[in-house]
Parts: sequence; C-alpha cells; structure tokens
Amino acid sequence: MIFALIMAVANAEAPAPQTCLGQLGRVLSVATFSGSLDCAHDKLSAVLKRRVRAGAHRFDVYDYRYQLAPVCAGCAPRGGQRVIFLRDGKYFGQYTPYSVEVRVAGGEMRLTPIPDSGGAMQPVTVRFRPSGPPKAILVNGEALELFQ
Repeated sequence: MIFALIMAVANAEAPAPQTCLGQLGRVLSVATFSGSLDCAHDKLSAVLKRRVRAGAHRFDVYDYRYQLAPVCAGCAPRGGQRVIFLRDGKYFGQYTPYSVEVRVAGGEMRLTPIPDSGGAMQPVTVRFRPSGPPKAILVNGEALELFQ
C-alpha cells in the first residue's frame, strides 16, 4: 500500500512553475525556450500584442524584453528583445530583432525599427500562413531566423 502511494506521487505530473510572465511563462517553462524565465534575478516583460488566425491555427504574438542580471560586480548587464510566437497555445518559435516596435493587425505583424537603432528604418510586414510566420525575414538590414 505504501509503495503504491509512493509510486503514485512519483508519477504525478508536476505543475508548471509560476513566473512573472504569467501564462506565457508557464507555457515557455515546459517548452524548448532558450531565454530567461528567472524573474527573481532578471528584468523580464512580455506583452501580448495580438492573436493572429491563419487557417485553422491561432498564433499569439508576444513582445518579450529582458535585461539579464550582471554575472559579476563589474560586469555590464545584457539585454534585448524577442518576438515570441505561440501556435494554438503552445510554444512555436521566436525572432530576435534588435530594437523594433511590434504591431499586429489582421493577419499580419509589422516590425518597425526604433529610430536610435540606425539603418534604413523601413518597417517590415510579416504575413502569417497556417504553417506560421516566415522562417527568415530581413529587418533593418539584419536577417532574422525563426528558431526555438
């Protein structure tokens, strides 16, 4: 009897950890997300920009910004931005742009470089298909690959 109880507890599915990123944090914590979810040490924020429907799928688009805690007393903090996609509520992938404004309307996303980032400053329109956003895009002269 005690053995059965121990086995039941050991085989129970552990709940996803709570994070400062709310539901997105819970989804990313059980996925192959490569960014920080450490709200205790890093400054993290994620804003749901909008949901896009493409075919039978829905894509949630998040603007994720982070500033990692310095690794030593004299070290500078590192930070950046990612555009994260969930497909039907599960982690799908991300782009890592450098300093863009993210807007979503209809079935497309627009990435507009922020003026202090230099370059041509041309907005890029990203159209969603049922298979998701494009595997690669060009933003302000920088090639961005969709990756997990």
